[in-house]
Amino acid sequence: MMVALQVLMLLLLPLLLWRLCRAPARPRSFAPIDIGMVFACIVALYGAVPLIGLSLALAGLGAIQEERLGDTLPDVQEVIAVGWIYVLFLTGFALAYAFIRRGRHGLAAPVLQRPTTRNAVAMLMLFGAIQISIAATKSAYAIGPGADYLDSYAVVRDQPLAVQQMLGLLGTADFAAAVLFIVVTLAWRPRWHGLVALFVVVLLAQTFITGGSRGYAFRCGLAYVVARSISGPPVRLVTALAFGVFGLLAFLAAGAIRQTGLDGQAFTPWSLFQGGEFMAFFYNGLDLLDKATDIRELALSGPLYLVDLLRLVPRQIIGDFKVDPAAFYASTFYPDFFESGGAFAFGAIAESALGYGAPEALVRGALLGLAYGLVRRLLDGQRAGIVAVFAYTWFVVVAYEGLRDTTFTAFPRFILQVLPLLIAVRLLGILKSTPKPPDRPAAPSATPLESS
Repeated sequence: MMVALQVLMLLLLPLLLWRLCRAPARPRSFAPIDIGMVFACIVALYGAVPLIGLSLALAGLGAIQEERLGDTLPDVQEVIAVGWIYVLFLTGFALAYAFIRRGRHGLAAPVLQRPTTRNAVAMLMLFGAIQISIAATKSAYAIGPGADYLDSYAVVRDQPLAVQQMLGLLGTADFAAAVLFIVVTLAWRPRWHGLVALFVVVLLAQTFITGGSRGYAFRCGLAYVVARSISGPPVRLVTALAFGVFGLLAFLAAGAIRQTGLDGQAFTPWSLFQGGEFMAFFYNGLDLLDKATDIRELALSGPLYLVDLLRLVPRQIIGDFKVDPAAFYASTFYPDFFESGGAFAFGAIAESALGYGAPEALVRGALLGLAYGLVRRLLDGQRAGIVAVFAYTWFVVVAYEGLRDTTFTAFPRFILQVLPLLIAVRLLGILKSTPKPPDRPAAPSATPLESS
């Protein structure tokens, strides 16, 4: 019963946030997809899906595809403890975000600036140049694709630290450039959104066919939806829900198929709830509850709590004081899995489980809610330039990394990964916008997706 209550609370909290933030009902032509709603829905899914899968397993339906705690199912009380971490984290986030957004929905819609044709062509060339640079770097250091999914990560870890850092920066610049390309193209020609959607579909297809980066493809898909809600034809609620359901099912299916391929198990409908990223991430909390004492004895509390600030300092300067929590966790307790290229997500839930549990999760959620509420204000001004639209879109897409990496990872990531790209683009004089607003169709009579 307690697990069912937690699932219900996780599913209702995004609705509560929507109710607290929604604007007065009236037709609006500017209804950008809201970062708070996106993040709240993601947290709810990351918590509710594995809780459902564990409930089914406890009832004798299906089998959990996760071996870290052995072949036996976890203790129900531990499952409940991690479930409350999710619930309180989302509660703190929703209340804090609603507090920041309160009273902001009455602001006039900004005048969106339109990029020039030169801007759009330059973005395509920039995206292509980064792709070529990545391929050239891998070729220079004889870095192949790897024998399988896990080995593709191991082949990079075998390289010197400087090469790993170079590929990391190029990879993040590649994703930032992809988002910038999507944003600029939709702002330049809103009615060409079908071509941009085709670009995203190709990336998704590559994920299933060649085993490419699932996260990269789905983040680009979300970037398309967010950018279209700002610059393209307004997104109807039904359309957005269809995108969301399709994206969720495709994400779950891709993860379940990949997991069953690695484990050699048969794919079943229960695999959608009992394997893949959601379940693996939930097990991080369960496993860390069991290993919390061992980790505390290593005196890593300082580096772990300062991890987001320490991201701004190169490892060559501070050495081992700079800790990558996910890499530390995998390499310390599962060295064979780590050496084969495997890794585990970390994020706010794992950090809370390792710290003070549900009370810490409540505080982390509230602080993140305040931070993302300020990010939403990027689109509250009278004039929204293309850089502001891009920055907001990027933050919406990367927001969920607060669950997978570290709580506040989006902000040092922006400084290290996006700001240099924006500086370079501005110095080259590429993103000079005209004050003319984009050619947007009239607002539909249907209810917009999000009107805060």
